[in-house]
Amino acid sequence: IIGGASGDLMLASYLRGHSMGSAVSYRRATGMLPAPWRQGARMWRTSLPLDYAEAIRHGHESSGLDLALTAAIIRFESNFNPASHSHAGAIGLLQVKRNTGNNVAVPCLGERKVSRRDLEEPMRNLRLGSIYIRELIHRHHDNWAVALAAYNAGPGTASWWLSRFAGLNSDTFVEQITYPNTVGYLKRILGVTPMYWSLHYPLLGRKPVAPELPLQVPDNVLPFLDESGGRCPGAKEDS
Repeated sequence: IIGGASGDLMLASYLRGHSMGSAVSYRRATGMLPAPWRQGARMWRTSLPLDYAEAIRHGHESSGLDLALTAAIIRFESNFNPASHSHAGAIGLLQVKRNTGNNVAVPCLGERKVSRRDLEEPMRNLRLGSIYIRELIHRHHDNWAVALAAYNAGPGTASWWLSRFAGLNSDTFVEQITYPNTVGYLKRILGVTPMYWSLHYPLLGRKPVAPELPLQVPDNVLPFLDESGGRCPGAKEDS
């Protein structure tokens, strides 16, 4: 009954137990690379474009934030439109609010306050936004799902979720988030980050990206932009 499908079943079983990097290596070695690595690459490149690569690298140099993860966030924040504005006042590629930009630029980088035009400039937007996201990840004990939930819905809302769901398994936490849009946002970023790497290798790094969630949601948060982690003292978290 299984017939020719047995190989596919064995492959699926193997891939479920290995990282994205191992999956790509295995498929390349056996000549079994499916889309987006072979015939479907053109279609996936249309769905997952990459612009402003130099600005993304600039953000990485300032913050250490993963290049493919940054590209995935931009794809679902602004779709690579530097002039994008949201109804909540978020601006540019990473949809940075002016008070967020100021909270990083002034005390952290010793720069002047930012204007709307500053945040429409890709280099400045990526630098400020990448540092802010890195700090959210640090603050939430490297649990990037909680950090990106805070980035998408606001740190105040994420703190409320933590007060209710701290200590849960990370996957369960994502499903408990009370904003459906934030749940979809997290799942899309998880899904496309490795694909961005595979489609735009080596522009987005030479090592495959396989974001892994810590097993549990933290039951506390670290200080935001604190000195102890080599961060920038005096900066405030955007609420």
